[in-house]
Parts: sequence; C-alpha cells; structure tokens
Amino acid sequence: MSPRFRTVSTALGVALLFALPLLPEILGSRVLVFRDAQVTHWPWRRVAMASLDAGRVPFVNTAASGGEPLLANPNAVLLYPTVLLERAVSPAAAFNLHYLLHVLWAFLGARLLASRLGISPGAALFSGAAYAFSGMMLSYGSAFFNSSASASWLPWCAAAALGVTRAESASVLVRAAAATGLAFGLQLLAGEPAISLLTGIFTAFAALLDLAGGPSGRRAPRFLAAALAGAGALLVAVPFAAALLLPLRAIFPLTYRGQHLYSQTAFGAAPFLPLRAVEWLFPRFGGDPSTIGSGTSWIHATQEQDLVYIWCVTFGVLPLLAVAAAGLRRDFWRRPTVVLVYAAAFALSSRGGWLDARLSGRLPGGLPLEDMLAAFRGSVRGDAVFGAAAVILFALIFFARRPARPGFALALLCTALALPWALPLFVSASAKDVGRRPELLGAIRGGGRLYASPGIPQPDFAALPRRAGLPRFEPYARALAQELIPSTAQAFGLAYVFDRDPDGSYGWFNRLADEAARASQPPERSRLLRVYGARWALAGEGEDFPLFHPVTGVVVTGRHLVLHEADAPLPELRWASRALRRPSLSAALELVRSEAFHPDTEVVLPGPAGPDPPAATGSAALSAADVSADRAAGTVDASGAGHLLFSRTYFAAWRARVDGAPVRVLVANARDLAVAIPAGRHTFEIAWNREPFHRGVFAQGAALLLACAIGIATRKGGPPRESPG
Repeated sequence: MSPRFRTVSTALGVALLFALPLLPEILGSRVLVFRDAQVTHWPWRRVAMASLDAGRVPFVNTAASGGEPLLANPNAVLLYPTVLLERAVSPAAAFNLHYLLHVLWAFLGARLLASRLGISPGAALFSGAAYAFSGMMLSYGSAFFNSSASASWLPWCAAAALGVTRAESASVLVRAAAATGLAFGLQLLAGEPAISLLTGIFTAFAALLDLAGGPSGRRAPRFLAAALAGAGALLVAVPFAAALLLPLRAIFPLTYRGQHLYSQTAFGAAPFLPLRAVEWLFPRFGGDPSTIGSGTSWIHATQEQDLVYIWCVTFGVLPLLAVAAAGLRRDFWRRPTVVLVYAAAFALSSRGGWLDARLSGRLPGGLPLEDMLAAFRGSVRGDAVFGAAAVILFALIFFARRPARPGFALALLCTALALPWALPLFVSASAKDVGRRPELLGAIRGGGRLYASPGIPQPDFAALPRRAGLPRFEPYARALAQELIPSTAQAFGLAYVFDRDPDGSYGWFNRLADEAARASQPPERSRLLRVYGARWALAGEGEDFPLFHPVTGVVVTGRHLVLHEADAPLPELRWASRALRRPSLSAALELVRSEAFHPDTEVVLPGPAGPDPPAATGSAALSAADVSADRAAGTVDASGAGHLLFSRTYFAAWRARVDGAPVRVLVANARDLAVAIPAGRHTFEIAWNREPFHRGVFAQGAALLLACAIGIATRKGGPPRESPG
C-alpha cells in the first residue's frame, strides 16, 4: 500500500466516521438546536434569507430589539462563503453543514500544518484528528456559528505562514504571502475577532521559531523578507474582509462590546477552575448537553462559575496521553496506573457508592434525584470504560514491539473514540418540529413587537416527554419556540422589543432600555414598553401589565403563560410636537417611564437641562411611502416645527434627509431615532448608511483580484520547501 493511498484512505475514513452518525443533520431532516444555534444563529439566518428573497440587503434585523445591525453583526456570519449553501440545499442542511464542514476543515488544516512542520504522514493525520475532535473544536462546531469557522482556519493560517518563512524565491514568497492573507481574510469574515487575534499570535510565534531554526548566516534577510511578506498578507487580509469590517466599524462603538470592550460580562468570560480538569479524563462529568437537567455541569453547587464556550469534552484521552507519553518512560506504561484510575472511578460510581453520597445534596433541582443520580452514574461509568479502553488501545498501538506506522491507526482510533463524547454535543431536533409555527402566533395579529418577560417561570422539566431517565433536549427545543422566548420566533416573522444577545453585540442604547424595564415597577415598565413599540407582552400567570389587557393563555412545559395586548399601541413612525431635553440617559429613561411623559405627542432628546417648553398644540399629517427594516421615507405636513420619530434602535449608521438635504439623527427617548423637521410640507428619508458596505465590497473585490493575479504571475515559482523535521 503506497503512503499516498494510506493517507487518503485514512483521511476519508476519519470523515466518514464523523459524518455517518450525522447523516440526518447533513440531509436536513434534523436541525442543530444547542444553545446559540437555536436561540440566535438559526433565527438570524432565516431573517436574513427572507430579506434577500425580498430583494433587500439585510442591513438591519427589524425583528430584534427595535432593529439591530444584522449584516454588520459578526455573529450572524452573513458574508462568509457558506451562506451560498442556502441556494444549494435545504435551509436546515445549509445551517448544519456550516458547523459540520468546519470540523472537517479543521482536521485537514491541522494535518497540513503538521506536515509542514516535518511530521510523518501518519502522525500528521493523528494531529488533524486530535485538533478537529478536541473539546474546543467540537464545542464550537456544535453551537457557535462564528467561533467554529474561525477556529477551523487557525491551522490553515499557520500553515500558510510557514510557506512564507520557507520561500526560496521572490515569486514563491509573494504567492505565500497572498495565500496567508486570504486565509486570514476568510477567518476575519467568519466573525470571531478574539480567535483571529489568537491565531495571529500563534502564527507569528510559529513563524519566528521556524526562522530561528534556519541557517544563522541567512536569518537577518529571511526575517526581513518574512516581515515584508507579513505586511503584504495583512494588506490582502484586511481589504478581503472589509465588507464586514467597515460596516462593523461604523456600529461597533455603540454595541455592548464596544462600550465594555474588556468587561467580563460583554465577553462571557470565566476563569478556568482546577476542578474542571477532571473533565479531561471524564468528559461528561461536566454534564450531558443532550439531556435536560445537567446543563453545562451536573454539580453547579461545587463551582463558582461555568467554563463558558469551551467545555472540556475530549476526543477520548488519546491526545492527552500522547503528550504525557512524550515525557514519560515506557516503564510507566508497564504499570496499570492510568487504568486503575478508571477502575477506581467505576467502583466509586456504583449505586449507593461514594459519588452518590457526595452529590446527593448538590445536584440541581427540577427533576427526581434518583433519575439525575442514575444519569450521572451512567455518564461517569461510561467515561471510565471508554477511557480505560483508550489507554489500552493507545499503549498497544504506540508501544507495540513492531509499531507499523501507528499514526494512521491512531487517527482513526481518535475519531472513533471521539464519537461517544462528540455526538451528544450535536444536539438536534426534527426540522419539521422546529419549523412549525408556534400556536401563540395565531393570536398575535396586526404586527407590533412582543415583550417576553424575564419573569416567566422556569420550566417544569418533569412535564417533558421522556422514555427513560432524564428527558432529552429535543422536546425542550420545541418548547422554547412555543413559548416565544427572545429571538426564537424571529424565524416566523415575530419582532421583539428586547432580546438579549449573549455575545454582547446588540445596541448599547437598547441594552440600557432593557435593564431599565427590568428594574421598573409594573406601571413604569408598561409605559416603557409602549414607548418602544410593544403591542404584545408574554408573561407568567399573575404578572401585572397595566396599559395591557390579557388576550389568551397557553401551557408550555408545565408553565401557564398569558399573552397580553396593549390598549393603545404606538405606531413605529409618528410625530412629536413637543421636545423635552435631558442631560443623561438615566434622566431620559426616568422621564420616559413616568406619568408626566406623553409619548403620543412628546419626545425626550439629549441636551442640557432646563425648563420644559409649554405643551405644544401643533399637529402633522404623515404619509409613509416606505417603512422597512432599514428605511422610512414619505412626506410630512406639519402646522409647526417638531420631530419625526422612527422606532429603531439608535446607531450612528442611521442617516436622514429632509427635502433631500442631510440632517442629524438624534437619540429619541433614550433608544429610538428622531429627526427635526420645520413647519410646512416636507419629504423625509431615514435610512441605514450603505456606504461602508459598498466600500468594503469594492475593497474585497480588489483584494481577491490582487491575490488571483499574484497566483497567476507566480505560478512557475514551485511549492514552498518543506522542512525535513
């Protein structure tokens, strides 16, 4: 068997081992629903596709929090190549394939990087499987649209950079720099800047080590050439990603991350806790995502914080053991030390054993204790069996008397042992169930925004259908859509007053208004909701909503929910004849939620404090020619000067014109938009600024043409030299 055939067949085996259990997701009969996949990424993608089908660029998601940036939101991943899958396969298949293909892309990239580092073909395949099926990559690849794509590009970027450091001619150097720039550009388009920053640091470190290992007499010129090539790669990467970066730059200062650039809250960061190291050997000690009741950890009471983003779900223990084996003698493996650890864990997790006694009072409530203990025991025992098997198989392959290319076998074994831990992460539900309209939407008629109360009671998990043990996540995924929790019903055309993005990308003004509503008493909260365009409110039974009246009720997972409708909802485009000035957002919010404020005819604007003007008696006739997600246009005939209000969350990207002349867009009522218009008849337009996107597309096209021209002009330069090791 030739080495090339063995390499190709092993790589195909890894891909098939991973793909076969996920065929329903690949074919689109099921859709991924774990965490952000269902709550944000799926609804955003459906809103964007609906906008494109209507012939509109999705600059603004009007269904989210009064209108939030969509195209410029990195978490939406709308300018990345996999969006084209939406035109080739079903929506569910396109959505799932974005996640699944990037796991395999990470595998191929890590294998290429290992090869360029001089590692043998078998060991390179093992390296690819180790990275692709690591806890980080699998956690990203099951729930986070942007993180999964960004992480998969890390080894590709580093491999391309090694082509720069090893270039033996100017043509090869230029081509390698262009390839590096394209790799980084695609990673930037994936939309996770934190991973791109880490990739840049890792790539620079790898390149410096490679340069330092070269002949001493040539280090200085090679360092200079690599530095120039790195600058050239940057000149390709940034313009290539400009279609995202320029629109993002226009809105970033007024996002939650932009206001709290280094805050723990904005980034969802949590410190690593030593206890979580247990999950390296017992991955499901941290919870089983496919079941209800475990969350990200069975034992919340023993920890201060969860490890956000990266669950320590491993691919078995093979890569961990490979690292350990590099620093240990073979004598260590002749003793059953590691196997005894798993044997002890198996014994301690018996019914009525040490783990039962230790955890009986610490498991979260909501489900029968015995069911949770049984599930926890089963997870620990299963991990112990697979972990012991991994140790034994690893030792048999790696320390055999005649190890015949163990890397190929380890790559396949790594993949096979990943599946017991990997597959539960890819939580999915029937695409038909997820796509079925929630029953409550039948009672929501006539448009308007929905306020989903944060006071909705916790679900009764025991009410979910189950066959044995803990209930599965699939029926709960359907329940989330049924109860219209924030974001989930955007896919069905429902618009929300507030829905909090867990990644902190939503508008700063919107977030403050949401926090004010949460901190208000029922009368004040109801006034705020009316000001911000709420027509509907969904809450638990008994929750009070003055200015609203109950319409219908529904029971979801044991919870009694009541849908309320506003007595006199406000239109999203209206006229205010009286302007009140307040010097701070807190003062504006305080006035807006008070009885003294009349949103039908008044507006609160930023400005120095002073005596409020007398009540205005003027009126205006509005005629709207176009009101859409990112634009409002029409005419106004006013008896006196006033302000036109548009119910969209304020960003500096909004532009306005009155009679064709540009005018300033103001922050209205601490969140929305206002434009001053004099008395008389005037035309108006309020629209999202498209210029940064247009400039970005032009820059992207220029960068792509430049990279292609470089590739054609230097095609005779030959491949970069591989290091012998």
